[in-house]
Order: sequence, then structure tokens, then C-alpha cells
Amino acid sequence: MQYVPDGAVSVTAEGSTLVLKASTVLQERFEALLAKRKAGALSVEETRKYEAICDLDAALNWLNRLARRSRNA
Repeated sequence: MQYVPDGAVSVTAEGSTLVLKASTVLQERFEALLAKRKAGALSVEETRKYEAICDLDAALNWLNRLARRSRNA
């Protein structure tokens, strides 16, 4: 993902399960892009970055759901 910076994902432990989360820096970047998006002021490049972060968030949520299911199985 060329629009997502290095260090964008952090890993924390919740009990015996590892949880993947967007880093604080990435969360702050997303919030800034979201504010610009709501104002209708995103450039084409910023739109790509915003969409890449949304895609990463969806992937992290999916992976975390899989991890929780395997832990409960």
C-alpha cells in the first residue's frame, strides 16, 4: 500500500490474542483527511490516501475478527 506510511499498524495483546490497530499517527492522518473530505476539499492524492486507510482499516477489522473466532473455537 503505497499510500499508507511505514509504522501504520501497531500490535497489542488482549489476553492471549494479538490485536492489530492503526497507529496513533495514522489515526490522526485519517481524522485530518476525513475533515477535509467532509468539507469537500480533498485532492485526488488525498482521496487515494483516505481510501487506502479505509481499506487498511477494513482489513485489520477482518483479521481481528478471525483472530477472535479462532481463540473462541
